[in-house]
Amino acid sequence: MATGADKRKTAAKGVQGLGAFLPSSFLKDLRQQEAENTQLCVLWERQVNAPLSNHVRPVHYEKKILHVNADSPVWASRARHEAREMIVRLRREKFFKDITRIEVKIKPKGGLDRETLLRMAKPREIKAKAKPMPNGVAMMLDSLAKDVADPKLREALSRLAAARKK
Repeated sequence: MATGADKRKTAAKGVQGLGAFLPSSFLKDLRQQEAENTQLCVLWERQVNAPLSNHVRPVHYEKKILHVNADSPVWASRARHEAREMIVRLRREKFFKDITRIEVKIKPKGGLDRETLLRMAKPREIKAKAKPMPNGVAMMLDSLAKDVADPKLREALSRLAAARKK
């Protein structure tokens, strides 16, 4: 019986990596961008304190503007409120020496976890608390049942009226 690793090796034969189809200049630019993003994150975490740095992430720095994404509207508001202070701290880094503005967008991390999605997908059980039936309603149902010609409906109305008596 073939193991998972054997299946992957067999499937990989004759399959080229994505890099084989991309121009080398594109791959070089991609590696450079990845290095810049890593540097951006390291410098950000060095100058911006938690918990803000845990909920607001740098995305791109260009033309003296740092673009950041916040987890939620609350963290975006806090980042906007503390923007001037953050700019002063970020200017301590040579990389951010010319920063003039921080643009904040709201982009939640990765969405909802699996358990939350499953819980949301299940129909919720609604347990309505039954209010006691007033005596007058039970008597009305009982008298109404006597005048109904349909035997099934008469029986159902009688059962309903009898439930109040219990």
